[in-house]
Amino acid sequence: MSEKDLAFALAMLDVSDGSRLVDIAARMDVTNGYASTYKRRLLKKGVVGERPGGRLDFDIPLLREYLDEFYTE
Repeated sequence: MSEKDLAFALAMLDVSDGSRLVDIAARMDVTNGYASTYKRRLLKKGVVGERPGGRLDFDIPLLREYLDEFYTE
């Protein structure tokens, strides 16, 4: 993942049942359009997937736990 892909993924950690794009963009302090670029990239790579209600969540098993352990304080 690129640095911005990682920033997008880290912005998803705050919510355990999936995040809306607008909330991820707010956590990244970027526009929805900008965050959409990284959403598409991570969807295409199979890192994240779309859930009911327009939420995004991780599709790679244990990725949330890995990112939380190694990239957050």
